[in-house]
Amino acid sequence: MDINAAIEFIIKKHKGQKRLGGEAYSSHPIAVAELMISKALSEEFMCKIGRQNT
Repeated sequence: MDINAAIEFIIKKHKGQKRLGGEAYSSHPIAVAELMISKALSEEFMCKIGRQNT
């Protein structure tokens, strides 16, 4: 699974869910993925982490 597929998976699994502040539930795992990308962590590692949140 590549990072784009992982993000699509996260968005699909959390469709319609909101955090208490009103933002989409998927916003946090996506922000974490973006942080990991900036730290040059592997896509495989990021996909595994992203799937842990679902």
